[in-house]
Amino acid sequence: MDPIYRKTTKGQEAIAQRAHGVVGRARSLLILVDGQRPQSALLQLAAGLGDVAQMLTQLETDGLITTRPPGAMSTVPAPLAPEPPAAAPAGPIPLPQAKALASRQLMQILGPTSEALCMRIEATRNRAEFIESIRRAYAVVNEVRGRTQAEAFGALIEANLPPA
Repeated sequence: MDPIYRKTTKGQEAIAQRAHGVVGRARSLLILVDGQRPQSALLQLAAGLGDVAQMLTQLETDGLITTRPPGAMSTVPAPLAPEPPAAAPAGPIPLPQAKALASRQLMQILGPTSEALCMRIEATRNRAEFIESIRRAYAVVNEVRGRTQAEAFGALIEANLPPA
């Protein structure tokens, strides 16, 4: 059996509000947990983060994620803050949600190699620092994945920049 992990409400708080002491690689892995990917996919996607199986166990023990069997209906709690889909951005969002959105996008585009970029984004304290870190991330995405992916990333983040 290949369990599917989903964030609990506590796990969503950990990402949205930088709560519950989840940092570094564990935070990167928690960002990847989406209620859709089975454990095998997470193990493969996050292989560069270290002992992913152990981190998943710890996240589950800490009450940040839970499992559901494959084929079961997802019971993912409603998001704490609206997460706009890539095709229909919702507009300006607060800085913590913008940082989480950017980090999630980078993890999806670049995988575990985006950890340093995500940490830089998460460390920003204001809009100006956030924009500067996004410019660096854009350049890396452009170099690694090409202009099309970089422009899609840039457009999503630009449409959801935190208010000045």
